[in-house]
Amino acid sequence: MLFSRNNSARRLIREQNLLKAYINTQPIERVYNVRFLGIILDSNLSGKAHFEYLIKKGRSLINILSSLAAVWWGSHPQLLLTLYRAVFRGSIEYGCQIFILHNKKTLLLQFERLQYRAIRLAMGYRQSTPINVILHEARELPLKLRFAALSERLVLKATSINNGLVLRSLTSMEASLCTPEEKYEAIRRSPSFKHYILNKNTFDNPFQSTFHPAFEASYSEFVFRESFHHVLSDTKNKTDQMIRSEFLANSYNLRDSAITLYTDGSKTEEGGCVGAAVYSPELGVSFRYKLSTEASVFTAEA
Repeated sequence: MLFSRNNSARRLIREQNLLKAYINTQPIERVYNVRFLGIILDSNLSGKAHFEYLIKKGRSLINILSSLAAVWWGSHPQLLLTLYRAVFRGSIEYGCQIFILHNKKTLLLQFERLQYRAIRLAMGYRQSTPINVILHEARELPLKLRFAALSERLVLKATSINNGLVLRSLTSMEASLCTPEEKYEAIRRSPSFKHYILNKNTFDNPFQSTFHPAFEASYSEFVFRESFHHVLSDTKNKTDQMIRSEFLANSYNLRDSAITLYTDGSKTEEGGCVGAAVYSPELGVSFRYKLSTEASVFTAEA
């Protein structure tokens, strides 16, 4: 397989049958599409063959969802959404950090229409239901925003890995760009490089580790859960100080040599904003947050 973005050179090689390859005098057949790590690569690296495969796969999923949603007992919407996310969304998200869709509006539009149709089938909406409504009810981002979020997440994750290959590649790519025009073209063509430029100054000293911080502790410490079943009784006849003293005395063994975190959420008045707070007496720190007006007390408590 010969990779070239020059159409004239590729046509000349194909017509004149140049660059023949042999193994033990046996000619090797030239192909124009090949699958590598789940992605179909074409000879001019346009990604068109891979996108056409994904569109065909998406249409097959639509037929499956139509069959499952049409049975007499009905399928649960969450089940159908899970099927959509696992089969179709997972496929189009794979490799979205390297594929460019801003200059392939027709392909992106086909992906979006498949997404809307799948969600409509899963949620049981009519064709006239507005797109923003079905995306909000299904808790789904538009594909363009979803791809951008995944690319940004990849770059931010790469900054936390010591001497990571992704970060080294992006850094060397930036160093090789000599003019503003070259940098602009690289940003336009590479989603990952674009988000690297946008976020490289976000964290001056990011936390870096060769493994997940959760694995710094032993497995027994990681899965350990302490139980506390003491119930304060007869609180009506006790002062706040007495209740506090009793709680501290009963929980002493639980709190000994440990860091305690107290959390709470409340809404002060009708129509006001919900607040959430975290307090640690051992660390001597407290955090208070004012949530959006759409948040409820249940959101703060969660």
